[in-house]
Amino acid sequence: AGFDDNGGYFGGNMHGDLHDVTISGSGAAAAVYVAGDGGLWSYSITGNNFTHRNGNLAISEIIDLAVRPDAPNQAVAGLQDNGSITYGGVPVWTARLGGDGGASGWLRSTPGAGNPFDGAFTTYIRNTGYKSTDAGANWAAYGNAAAFANETAEFYGPWIGTVGNNRLWHAAQSLWFCDFPADCAPWTKMGATNLAAMTSSAYVSKLAIHNPAPGVFGPFYAGNFGPRAFLYSADGITWVDRTGTLPNRSITRIVFNPAAPAQVWVTVSGFATGHIWYSGDSGLTWADKSGNFPNIPVNAFLLDTLDPVNTWYIGTDIGVYATADAGVTWTVVGNNLPACAVLDLEL
Repeated sequence: AGFDDNGGYFGGNMHGDLHDVTISGSGAAAAVYVAGDGGLWSYSITGNNFTHRNGNLAISEIIDLAVRPDAPNQAVAGLQDNGSITYGGVPVWTARLGGDGGASGWLRSTPGAGNPFDGAFTTYIRNTGYKSTDAGANWAAYGNAAAFANETAEFYGPWIGTVGNNRLWHAAQSLWFCDFPADCAPWTKMGATNLAAMTSSAYVSKLAIHNPAPGVFGPFYAGNFGPRAFLYSADGITWVDRTGTLPNRSITRIVFNPAAPAQVWVTVSGFATGHIWYSGDSGLTWADKSGNFPNIPVNAFLLDTLDPVNTWYIGTDIGVYATADAGVTWTVVGNNLPACAVLDLEL
């Protein structure tokens, strides 16, 4: 006959995105179990209320994880449909923001080499960001659609921080920046190029920018989506399409070697192609480095800083793999990690 909210379903008690429902028992004694983005809940017919049954389950899906560079016992992460959280060295993470949590990272609240990385950023969807200048304890809005000329952006859009200029970058259809933690309204567009329009794509989905010292920029790399494309720029102003022989699959990560930034790796999703690609010349030529890796989507890529030429790690749909011979052979890393999707890796 209808629905009511007497049991407290709405109002923040239980997550609204549901995936499965089952019933145990019958009649007034029946219990309804609900699985969703907020974990497992039960509903009592006689009591007319919902009770969470998550116990010590830790099953949130992390979209992006950022470990503080100068304090590895601190981190900030964006969660799929469960906001952004921070870690301060104790087992329990602290919820900071609601909604969807996306790209996150650390910068300096006071610019200048030697100052602590006590500034942080995290994001909601598309063009909405947040900043903190007290190591993630408090947050303020930092970017919205109007700040980026209302450009279309990916749901979990690319936001990255570069330490050289203590700068936060965001890509929608164009590349934008704001020097952290200044309030920029609007943000500054890097050049006049609409990167998505270069390849008739919907928006930019991935970014990688080399900014090792104040005023030192380049190369810049961008991955477009719908259709996919790989773009290169020496200065962030003039861009060229260097998709070349990359497979027609969504680009999931772009990573360069900080010591030799013309060395760049791209990972892709999908099936029936190579999933790990390498270029030693900023995308002029590409080599498939998938080796014996199975036909599984790759979501994340990490260089071993002690041996970036040979030792790499990837987060995949079935766990973490590594190579110690530049992609010839890949093996599963460690024991006891469930065969689950790994979306980010931090060292």
